[in-house]
Amino acid sequence: MGMNFWHSTHYLYWMKDVTKADLRKRNPQDRRHLADDEIDSIHLANISRWKTMLMIWWFLVFAEVLEEIGPRLRVRQIIIYTAIIFYRRFYQTQSFVNFDPHLVVGTVFFLASKVEESQLSLTTVASVLHHYTTTGVDEDESMYTFQDKDILECEFYVIEALQFDLILHHPFPSLLQYGYINLYCISRLLRTNNLSLDCRFLDEFEIHEECLQLAWQLVQYSYRTDIILLYPPFMVAYAAAYISCRDAGYDAAQVFASVNIKKDLLLKIVGEFQEAVEDEKRLYAVQATALEKLEEIIPDASAAEAEAAPSAPAEK
Repeated sequence: MGMNFWHSTHYLYWMKDVTKADLRKRNPQDRRHLADDEIDSIHLANISRWKTMLMIWWFLVFAEVLEEIGPRLRVRQIIIYTAIIFYRRFYQTQSFVNFDPHLVVGTVFFLASKVEESQLSLTTVASVLHHYTTTGVDEDESMYTFQDKDILECEFYVIEALQFDLILHHPFPSLLQYGYINLYCISRLLRTNNLSLDCRFLDEFEIHEECLQLAWQLVQYSYRTDIILLYPPFMVAYAAAYISCRDAGYDAAQVFASVNIKKDLLLKIVGEFQEAVEDEKRLYAVQATALEKLEEIIPDASAAEAEAAPSAPAEK
């Protein structure tokens, strides 16, 4: 089940026939307090590398907190992206009103480490989560003092909301195949220009490495958009490869002409990558307001125990 994407729960229950409109229909409680763009802006990850760890927590969005926590814990990169998918799926049906996203971030990260067979210490995860949710906040104003038991309790709710579907397929393995596609592109270029495998080939190989790096970054970026939730992972990988080939000056259409994939779907995803960049500009414009509203609707951390249980997930 985990080896064949088309027969996996990832595709059958979480992607097949799902549209952007479907993603916007969820979280009815949140939509009583927040507009769609405000909800998206909260989930939006910041792609600007100049932002540092010293930023106070309310300028951080939660998917980027996952990316910050990962390097600090020195974990495998795949754990970070598994956690992001769990987070996105959880809030397709659940509400900020019932579940504080600060706690959910730590919980999905801990859960992802177990799913990817690289389990992290619960105490360490709680400690790092505390660091990122209290940095820049006065001690007497700190609301986020989650403990180990809070993460363990929330984990049950997360797993239930995920319908126990914990096996994921990621674009990264398919992207490794892109290296061979790109080498094929280079060899075709050499043959077309009657070049031998000399230093000129080495110059072209440097472009190949640049292509692979850009494609990898685009795949990482897809986790901050709806693209990763709507399209098969291997198609996301090939779309990223297509863009990187094109930007490096290759005839991307010619390179992918011999690849057995749906070209119309490939170009559609390429277009959505471009649209996502423009969408970010709009979402960032409302992000500050959205985060202020979020503070008003999340559960009171001082409450003894949360009485809310997860909303019933959609039937499979």
